[in-house]
Amino acid sequence: MISKKEKRVLATMRNNSRQSAAKIANKLQIPTSVVLENIDGFNTMINKYSSLINFTQVGFPVKIVIATNKAYLPILLEKKGVNNLYLTNQGVIAEILFQTIKDKHDFIEQVGDAQIYDVIEELKREEFRIT
Repeated sequence: MISKKEKRVLATMRNNSRQSAAKIANKLQIPTSVVLENIDGFNTMINKYSSLINFTQVGFPVKIVIATNKAYLPILLEKKGVNNLYLTNQGVIAEILFQTIKDKHDFIEQVGDAQIYDVIEELKREEFRIT
């Protein structure tokens, strides 16, 4: 478990990871050295520093979520457009991005018996709050 102070630092970083340690320290009213120590200690908790991309603006406006069995895992692991891939107790769930609807339909032919859901609108993403 992590302390309340560490949770506050982590929550502040999650809200805006581009903030400097000094800015986080100022916001939380704690010494910068404490923030830096906390960040060093988070190495095992932080899997990846990344940006949340608007994929439509970078040329991938078509998004689907599929649920299928484990037999299709090799295909999904190699598929370039797979953004998220989860192994569940029921099989595999993947979020896949495409440049065109034709690309989507070509892919769907490879995973014929999968349940396929077109993503109409993203309502919430990476919003879990650490408190």
